[in-house]
Amino acid sequence: MISDCIKALRNQVDEIIIFDAGSKDNTVTISRALGEKVYVENSNASEGRNCAAKRSKGDYLLFIDGDCIATPDLVRKLKEEMSARAGAVYVKVLPIEKNWSILFYEIISWTNYLPFTGKGPIFLVKKDLFFKAGAYDEEYVCGEDVELTLRLLKHTRVKFATEAVVYTIMRRMKGQGYLKTLVE
Repeated sequence: MISDCIKALRNQVDEIIIFDAGSKDNTVTISRALGEKVYVENSNASEGRNCAAKRSKGDYLLFIDGDCIATPDLVRKLKEEMSARAGAVYVKVLPIEKNWSILFYEIISWTNYLPFTGKGPIFLVKKDLFFKAGAYDEEYVCGEDVELTLRLLKHTRVKFATEAVVYTIMRRMKGQGYLKTLVE
């Protein structure tokens, strides 16, 4: 899955940084074989994302999970949504599987229109605003995206781009169950 993620982003971004916190699959081997920068540390998602952000050379940061596949126009659509007043833009996440699980994602996505909720872990943010907001709080092992969004809102407008889509596999939800995944 990581190879699909990387290949989908290659022509959309200037740099890809993979941070692996000890996955059991072949993420590191595959990513290195594709020529990407890979960092491996025993850490949580917040620490890993901050580590990658610090090493990034660009003005924008796109956070995306390795089990997601971006549409060919994802970054273009996110940048179009990002105006002088918006410093972060979140995407719509849908399952790759075309079955009833799409309804689960559609129901959850309506919360992205509420101003006081977190928008999810997949988003484009101006790098300076990410660090001005304090980056990810590394004490959080879940809900870190919600907490970061609330801090970003103190510095910038945060948008939800309904036309920007990322597809994900249902592995985590199938393994843990829908309700447990939702509350984590």
